[in-house]
Amino acid sequence: MLGVGTPFTVQHVTTSFVLSFDDFEHNLLVEVPDRFLSVLDRYGNGIEPETIENVYISHIHGDHVNGLEGLGFWNRFVNQRKTRVIMGEEVVPLFRQRFAGPMNPCGYLRGRLGTVDLDYYFEITPVKERKTIVLKVRDKPVKVEVMKTLHCTPTYAIKVEYKGKKIGYSSDTLFSS
Repeated sequence: MLGVGTPFTVQHVTTSFVLSFDDFEHNLLVEVPDRFLSVLDRYGNGIEPETIENVYISHIHGDHVNGLEGLGFWNRFVNQRKTRVIMGEEVVPLFRQRFAGPMNPCGYLRGRLGTVDLDYYFEITPVKERKTIVLKVRDKPVKVEVMKTLHCTPTYAIKVEYKGKKIGYSSDTLFSS
């Protein structure tokens, strides 16, 4: 667990956590809090930022994604790779709208003037509700499924299965059955 707080927290970091698969070198980050690299350094129990290849975001509210811009820049310019961002399919256009403005003008960082698309930083992976996608972690399958929740913006819960073990995260939601 990296954080257990709300958007208004003073004492805690907003809710986020890392799922590690076998070796602590391949991880899935769930939600990306403000000042992510600092949060990971403080609460990540030695997990290094370069091991964060996959990210899940439930929805586009700031307490769930504010650190994603920095992580995208970190992976692209320090680790020379994209960050895979997994999200429910209805979150994708909102994600693009939120991050296109601040990230696209950075084309000059590639040694040329102009803009770059968000696909330069992120491998955007939309997931249809109740459809399972499979991530490969060291050639082992990690199953990911999402389900819409009741919130004021498109929001998805997630279920992750690895080697027969499952974990679920509901994110922000009203009670539903």
